[in-house]
Amino acid sequence: MASAAPQKRVVSSVFITLASPFRATVTPTAQVHSSSPTREQPRLRSSASHDERISPLYAQPTAAPCRRDSTRTPGVFVSSNPDDLPPPCAPCDPEPGPPDAPAEVSLSERAAPPAGGMVNEPSAGPHCTDVCGFCRKLVPLSEPAIDALNRTYHASCFQCRQCHAPLAARLYYTKSGIPLCEDCYQASLEPCWACGDVIKDHVIRALERAYHPPCFVCVTCRQPIGEQRFAQGEVGEVYCLQDYYRKYAPQCRSCSKLIIPRDDGTDSFTVQCLGHSYHEHCYRCEVCRVLLSPEPNESGCHPLDGRILCRPCHVTLVQRASL
Repeated sequence: MASAAPQKRVVSSVFITLASPFRATVTPTAQVHSSSPTREQPRLRSSASHDERISPLYAQPTAAPCRRDSTRTPGVFVSSNPDDLPPPCAPCDPEPGPPDAPAEVSLSERAAPPAGGMVNEPSAGPHCTDVCGFCRKLVPLSEPAIDALNRTYHASCFQCRQCHAPLAARLYYTKSGIPLCEDCYQASLEPCWACGDVIKDHVIRALERAYHPPCFVCVTCRQPIGEQRFAQGEVGEVYCLQDYYRKYAPQCRSCSKLIIPRDDGTDSFTVQCLGHSYHEHCYRCEVCRVLLSPEPNESGCHPLDGRILCRPCHVTLVQRASL
């Protein structure tokens, strides 16, 4: 039978299964016959095949004794009547021979495979076909092996790719699929642009920089921005939208209010004319108050003496001035 279920060790959110080797169990009434010795260094994986076989010896049944009628007096029975003669003793069953020995079954065949699992083929033999994920050489069954990062490694090959420290039975990290020890992983982390400390947990990337989530705040109100929209100042500082518009939004010359884009899409841009800023709906002729087009066409602005006018009002004022 196979040993108990393998225990799991959590290593940096990656489960590495370290399975105990298979071991033959013998009941008190069974006798072990021609069992092969176990390996001195069993593999530390549940996928290792086991070639140990056990052939139990079967107990030979003895012949049952012949039973006679216990009510009769032992001795010689004499009678002239043949009907009075005692019945003959029932023939004893012939002594059965030894039963046919069943075919030997390996331990891997006796153990029921898990649902969806793979069963080792008997023809695989004692040789291993796994290739080490680092040196690309075969991993024999006589050597310890480590299953990590969806690969198989020699115990000596599973090491930090920076300092080459062994990682067997140690806490390790992965970065771009490369195993690293804790010291090398900490050295590879980015510093926070705001506080300068190393970012060990969650990171926010914005403006080609890395931040701690609590450090990514508005420079004015100090409120965390998180995943909300934000704006960048003149020297790279981060603002929430409200504080950014309060500081940088232009003021409309017509209504004297800040030009702030709205959620419905209006005021998404500022109309510039004669060095002044206007809301889209405030960009009108100063005489007739008709809405002007921001494009330089017939419906656009025709300024005169620093005033924004439509074309008809512009022509009228020019004609009056010429009289």
